[in-house]
Amino acid sequence: MQEPAKKSGTAYKKTLWYALIVICSLVCLHVPAFAQDTAGMPAMQWMNSVAAAINQHTPVQIDSYTRLDSVQVMDAHTFLYNYTLSGVDTNNAKIVAYLKQALKQQTLQNYKTNPSMAEIRKHNLRLGYNYRDAQGKSIIAFAINPADF
Repeated sequence: MQEPAKKSGTAYKKTLWYALIVICSLVCLHVPAFAQDTAGMPAMQWMNSVAAAINQHTPVQIDSYTRLDSVQVMDAHTFLYNYTLSGVDTNNAKIVAYLKQALKQQTLQNYKTNPSMAEIRKHNLRLGYNYRDAQGKSIIAFAINPADF
């Protein structure tokens, strides 16, 4: 019984990197353009423009497990990314805990080191992540804060 759960977690882990690349691509395609076009624009206006541009492409299937549903601006320093997970045993606490740890670790590493996230880092933005199951139940939530590194 544990072996299938482990395989499911392993398969999901392999796709996390690809998901981060796609998400970063969506953000990166829009953030640099907005950074040039909106110099001096108030933070909330800039962030709303970025979120609106990303949301034009949502929902988007990131990988076989993950769909990006929307991006929200929560305040002048916080984006919230809303995802749906499918094909993952979200009732298995061990899998959910593993996914949360892996997602947060890989997302933090991407935030810290990816050159295309420079504009996000420059503005000291907080990135919130909310993952729901196929029925809409929130199963994983975490945030990446500039203070985390």
